[in-house]
Amino acid sequence: PPPKRPQGLDKVSAVVDTAVKNYTGQPTSTAVAYTAVLGQLRRSKDPGMLWRLLLSLGRSKSLSEISGNAKRHEQLIHLIFKLDPWSDRSKQRTNGTAATTDNNGAMEDNNKGKIKNGDDDEDLYESYMIADAHLYLCINLLSSNSTFLVPFLTMIVRSLETPTPSSAKLSKLHLALQHALTLVPKGRSELFPILASRFPFKRSPTEKQVHYVKQCIRILEYAETIRKEVWGMIIEKCIEVDVEIKIHLSGDVRVVEEEKEGGDEIFEIDGVTGEATEEAKKAIEKKLGKRQRTDSIEADEYADKLDEMLNLLLSDLCNLKSKVDCYNALEDAFEDVVLRTHKSKFTQFVWFAMCKMDADEHGGSEGGREEDNGGEDDRVYRMFASHLIRNTISSTLPSIHRQSSACYLASFISRARFVDDETAIEVVDALMDWAQEYTRTGGKSGRSTPPGSPTTRPSSPGVLTRPSSPRVSDHMVFYSITQCVFYIMCFRPGVIMGGTDRGKERNGRIMALCTHRFKPLKHCLSSVRAEFLDLAVRRSVMSKDEAENIRMGVSGGKGDGSTPQKVRTPIKRPSSPATGGDRR
Repeated sequence: PPPKRPQGLDKVSAVVDTAVKNYTGQPTSTAVAYTAVLGQLRRSKDPGMLWRLLLSLGRSKSLSEISGNAKRHEQLIHLIFKLDPWSDRSKQRTNGTAATTDNNGAMEDNNKGKIKNGDDDEDLYESYMIADAHLYLCINLLSSNSTFLVPFLTMIVRSLETPTPSSAKLSKLHLALQHALTLVPKGRSELFPILASRFPFKRSPTEKQVHYVKQCIRILEYAETIRKEVWGMIIEKCIEVDVEIKIHLSGDVRVVEEEKEGGDEIFEIDGVTGEATEEAKKAIEKKLGKRQRTDSIEADEYADKLDEMLNLLLSDLCNLKSKVDCYNALEDAFEDVVLRTHKSKFTQFVWFAMCKMDADEHGGSEGGREEDNGGEDDRVYRMFASHLIRNTISSTLPSIHRQSSACYLASFISRARFVDDETAIEVVDALMDWAQEYTRTGGKSGRSTPPGSPTTRPSSPGVLTRPSSPRVSDHMVFYSITQCVFYIMCFRPGVIMGGTDRGKERNGRIMALCTHRFKPLKHCLSSVRAEFLDLAVRRSVMSKDEAENIRMGVSGGKGDGSTPQKVRTPIKRPSSPATGGDRR
């Protein structure tokens, strides 16, 4: 709505209209008044005059001249959109109280920013009268010329990024932004790049980052078309904080900045950062006089920041009725950000939580919705598992991408209790079909999609360059996939190693896989191997002698006598008894 009009506005408007209309860029008498207008916008010491000036510029005569000759008035336009109408900068420059009288008889107290006109006694900044006049001017400029869209959006986002306890200020900014997007619908596509470019750096205070995420989510209430991009941006910023938190085997948690990336270290979870390197770094920082902070305090700050941002994202996910839409909006973020990020520890649980919400809303793991979707089951956790299977066995993706997918698939199926038994069995069967085809051809070639898999789609076959090479590096995907199978079995032995005819057939395939010349258990994490062999013996998948022969082959007592190589993956068995994974 139009802002309140002060006394004497008509006289100020007449001067401003004349200055703007007659300005040619040349040093004339009119240019002096125009320069005074620029000076008020650049560094005003008179809130009352600034208020009248903004109202005058927003009136029809000045407005049409500015919007119609944007090139001539580019400096004026720049200062208008650059102006901060929310704080009185004159308070920082003025010592003491200096009272002045303008041409309209209005007394203004420079130190307090108050204007006194008759019975009025208001602080023009605290009452948002200057801000209202400024927003009214900017909206009118945008409605008269849509080329001002980007400066307008930048101004609004710049004002939103600063934390403030004032809900009135935030409401005014969001209302102005919503009105602008209504005036210029293409503004939604221009808005997201500005939001992304002004996102606070990861080392910014928690309050600032959390406030910015809140405002981004609030924008989605009236700009839903950019939800996918905004959620992806929040996920990316969470990952930036996530990867800085280093959890050591000793249980110590610290923040590691700018860690050097290495080829074979990307999936190493058992390696510990060299203490000598850490001590040397601390000694250098101390010598240079840098402020020392304990690792635990800084790690706590990062963890709190990450918790706050993830909670806000999950709350927004809860508010969206269709979790299928949520999954579709976040699918690219998982593929492009999470899956390609090494040592992500917490952010990926957004997808786990989303799958759990969907399962709870529709009757748990058994509550499929085939009848509502043309006979196709659209439970989100099955969609997520299908996506990971396709990535894992696809011959068109890079090996490291497929390994990461296998690791996330193993963790998801093993730990998510809402995933039904049938889905777990389908996942294991699909991976074992691929592994069986791989071993049948000696690693020479294999179908990306095993026959009979209900959760995969056809893909072209892949060919390895050295089909019969015994080197582990030539079969990294195979070893990651078999480790994924063993890992799931450790958590769901009662489901996978069952006593039914189907289970007995699967047990035979497991035994054939374990004794294949590629020796998948030899190149598996020791914790997963030990747990799996104990469970396999107790579930009658293999005898004690057969399990012992496998152990001896791994240790060099049998087989080719070579030193076992461990496939480095993010998967790690927790410290628990052999029965810890059996849910039945």
